[in-house]
Amino acid sequence: MTVGLIRRTSKELSIDPSNSPYSMKDFRQFLRSSYSLKRTTAIKIGNGSRKRPRLVIISRKRSRAFTNVGEIAGMAKRLGFRVFVAEPDVDVSGFAKIINSCDVMMGVHGAGSPGPGNSHWRNRMGCQKTYFEEPAKDMNIRYLDYKIEWKRAL
Repeated sequence: MTVGLIRRTSKELSIDPSNSPYSMKDFRQFLRSSYSLKRTTAIKIGNGSRKRPRLVIISRKRSRAFTNVGEIAGMAKRLGFRVFVAEPDVDVSGFAKIINSCDVMMGVHGAGSPGPGNSHWRNRMGCQKTYFEEPAKDMNIRYLDYKIEWKRAL
């Protein structure tokens, strides 16, 4: 079975509370239950615990890939993270368990690779809010964005 969210409002990837008794938090719980994800919260940093937060870096080989995963992982380790690099594959359940085991997830998202002078590119920058930040907030997940410059590989 494939389950997802249908666009019925101007807000993508959401549940309209006026049309449904369910919320995005309910959807998050549904996903946790469906994939048997036991861990419900990330660790609290700075609460006196010596436990290091776990960071998963989403690695992709083709599009939207970090070109310096090793450097990112090294810096994160120096900052005190336990670092894992994972690549999504057809085993959605296994990948969900990897993501659920970590406190922080880092990955590249976007709508392709147009040039910075392209007005269509500037319009797409708002998509991260619609497709990632707002749904995360509605599921009580903290989302931070960091914009980097696009460069063509040599």
